[in-house]
Amino acid sequence: MIPSPFNFVPNAANVMTMHLLDRLNNHIVDVEYATVPRKISYMDDYGLLSGEDRKSLIAGDRFYFNSQHFEGRCLLFIDDVKITGTHQNKLVDLMRKQQLENKTFFLYFARYTGDRPNIESELNFAAVKSIKDLNRIVVEPNHHMTARTIKYILSADPDELYNDFLRFRSYRYLETLYFNCLNEGYYKIQKYQANIDIIRNVANAMKEKRHASPR
Repeated sequence: MIPSPFNFVPNAANVMTMHLLDRLNNHIVDVEYATVPRKISYMDDYGLLSGEDRKSLIAGDRFYFNSQHFEGRCLLFIDDVKITGTHQNKLVDLMRKQQLENKTFFLYFARYTGDRPNIESELNFAAVKSIKDLNRIVVEPNHHMTARTIKYILSADPDELYNDFLRFRSYRYLETLYFNCLNEGYYKIQKYQANIDIIRNVANAMKEKRHASPR
């Protein structure tokens, strides 16, 4: 069982995959988890793009497909929603190039059949109109930090980022957020650097305050 490829921070598809894996193994007990590592070459919001733009961008990504590990196995690729099928086509092409003829299924929570691919962005942010809206989401017990969430945080107005969001977060959350920014390579993106510095400074200040507090 394989979620949609990601770099470091797991995506929504990975959350779904882990849940489905647990449910299936409760009955079958022989379903394995695997990933297709992906080095993303762009920082644009994929959900805003047309089908052709998606195809062009994903062509610059690097995928690692472990053909020896997958050979002869039934493969279940899991994703949250199918909009244009670009990711599926890329994976099929990778398998074809490596001459893998596995029995393969692509499973989606939902499928969009219209002709407006950028509706994906509207769906992604239907409940999030400002950085304030994230406050009620990140405290949910089953919340998972994803790359999309991180990029939204990094795109916020610096003043609003601290006043409306960061000051309400725990040190553990801030530390995780900061290191995820580094591990995803967002520190290389100029428009994100100021907010990454803010996140680091707030986390460090909170850490120092914790150490200075009497025990």
